[in-house]
Amino acid sequence: MNSNINYDRFDKSKVDALAEERENILTDLIEDTLNVLKATKITPKRICYYTAATWKKKVQRKLLAKALQSEVKINEVMKELVMDSTLKANIKAVASFVPKAVKTLDRLPKDRKSRIFQVELANEKEIIEDATFFLKSRFNAQIDVFSEEDETRYDPKQRATIALPYQPAIYVE
Repeated sequence: MNSNINYDRFDKSKVDALAEERENILTDLIEDTLNVLKATKITPKRICYYTAATWKKKVQRKLLAKALQSEVKINEVMKELVMDSTLKANIKAVASFVPKAVKTLDRLPKDRKSRIFQVELANEKEIIEDATFFLKSRFNAQIDVFSEEDETRYDPKQRATIALPYQPAIYVE
């Protein structure tokens, strides 16, 4: 046995933040799905996941940056967001989204916020699509993944509109 190996030593350079966030996204998704199934008492035939719109991800990114510096003040953030021309078309939705997003971010530990910010915004849709085989076997159901922005998505209960970055909406039938 090599006595030069120190297992207690942490090397931050070896941490793969994206891999950790992929795992966190899937772990949270499975837990949320189990909670939905428990609450509805449905044996699923089909589970649809809806990832948040691009504008929500952009707003989340700005909120994350603020949250890592200090407390997020909604009125200050809204003043900045109103000035962003790319958000003008969705500004009413932005105004109702920001308080929910701030509340969600407040529940996250600082290291997770930092990791999420570090990896930009992972492509949740791609991450979930890559895990469909696992999810299908885990829930014994057809798994479909859509973006909130996908106009041809299957969404009979309009669940996609409640999707948040890192918290996809779920529909079960």
